[in-house]
Amino acid sequence: MATQPASIRRVQVIEAEAKPFIGGLKFDAFFLVAILWFDGGTFVDAWAHNHVPRLETFFTPWHAVLYSGLFVTAAAIFGPILINRRRGATWIEAIPRGYDLTVLGVVLMFVGGLGDMLWHILFGIEQNVDAIFSPTHLILMVSIGLIAAGPLRAMYQRAHIPSTFWERLLLILAVTAWLLIIANVSQPVSIFDNLWPTTAGVGQDTAQLLAVSSFILQGIIFTGLTLYALRRWPLPRGYATIILTLIAIPLSSMQDHYILIPISFIAGILVDTGYFFLKPSMQRPPQFRLYAVVAAATLYAVYMITLEITMS
Repeated sequence: MATQPASIRRVQVIEAEAKPFIGGLKFDAFFLVAILWFDGGTFVDAWAHNHVPRLETFFTPWHAVLYSGLFVTAAAIFGPILINRRRGATWIEAIPRGYDLTVLGVVLMFVGGLGDMLWHILFGIEQNVDAIFSPTHLILMVSIGLIAAGPLRAMYQRAHIPSTFWERLLLILAVTAWLLIIANVSQPVSIFDNLWPTTAGVGQDTAQLLAVSSFILQGIIFTGLTLYALRRWPLPRGYATIILTLIAIPLSSMQDHYILIPISFIAGILVDTGYFFLKPSMQRPPQFRLYAVVAAATLYAVYMITLEITMS
């Protein structure tokens, strides 16, 4: 019987002993912890911009939470890349699948963070809408969006169908992490920032149009991402209830409109109920389209009805 050369046997032993590259669902869960810390920092900082009128320095406890979250997120992505590199991967292969744009986002975040510090030192601290549209904050928002989309993008590329409770929860949190960022940066046109029926009176066309525009924009964001997920996976039970409630909790604190937490919870239950009965999928176009209507309109219907009852 022919035997293999010693060099080939050594290569096979090395390959058998080689550790797998870091990635997959376990890495998604690990990275989501860092992202949610980062998300929390963005909301804490936004709360400070909304509630502390004499905020005149970059070096605040709120920025400490935000940028500590950035460093944790950077470590969570670059640490595994270095480990994968030491295990024999090329630099491209070392990036966990689906996280290439996340790496770009972290790099841009550090550039934007340095620019943000210099901007505040030179021009002071902005408030409200000015804080959202300052050049450095725009860079930071794009960067955070790229970072937060990492787990969802990775799951989408793998196309694995969540089959356990933890996998389904992970999918929900991946969607939530990205929606939290979008909800935070779009506060000025959000029902959580403005109780429109109480601020847009009869005959105030501009305020009424802004209210309608906010309903449309926010509905498109939530429904669009939900349908994007539905194209790839069946939605987990409690999908809308968990996501809408988790988004409502920090957003309600921005202007102290805490009534929106139970509104979002009730709307989420109704959207999930619609999903249960309609069973929408790409193979059932009428049900898919009808569910899109339910997902887009329910929160705002509950919102208007509740405020009409409680504030009339």
